Amino acid sequence: MLPNKINSLIMSGGKGSRIGYKEKAMIKINNVYLIDIIYDALKEISNNIYVSVSKYVPKTIKHCIKKKYKIIYTTGENYIRDLNICIKIIGTPLLVVASDIFNLKNERDTLFNFLQESFSTNYDVYTLVTKHGLVGLSLFKKPCGKYKNVFIDSSLIDIDTEKDLKYLRKCGYQIETPDD
Repeated sequence: MLPNKINSLIMSGGKGSRIGYKEKAMIKINNVYLIDIIYDALKEISNNIYVSVSKYVPKTIKHCIKKKYKIIYTTGENYIRDLNICIKIIGTPLLVVASDIFNLKNERDTLFNFLQESFSTNYDVYTLVTKHGLVGLSLFKKPCGKYKNVFIDSSLIDIDTEKDLKYLRKCGYQIETPDD
């Protein structure tokens, strides 16, 4: 059974090394920042939405402050360490979303189906897998323990490389990276 609303966390404090050290949260798709697209998609299901940031993402920090997003400062050195810091602060259950997931707003059913599956079985951690592979969306019912991959046929995509940006451009999206 789904709770009425849960806490959500957007992980956006990494170095962006696989995409040329760009702040992925600040990629614009059709003139909207990726972090804002994700934030808006999470509003309907979230009590609170937090954004993890680090010294590696100064533009993201400035943007989050301007938008009055709830910020958690982390090291940015290690995803697992940063995630554990955030889980200790926020608690569980916690929906964790990478700042580089695209199409979450258009994939409302995917998000709800993922949550339905996650809350209807007895695992501790769930990770979404789509036709594009792992996309950076997990639900933590406990900080650690038994985990399960949940496959859902979806168009969600994890933007990790220039190749991913090229794919989105080919699909007709206007893409602007922080350094453009």
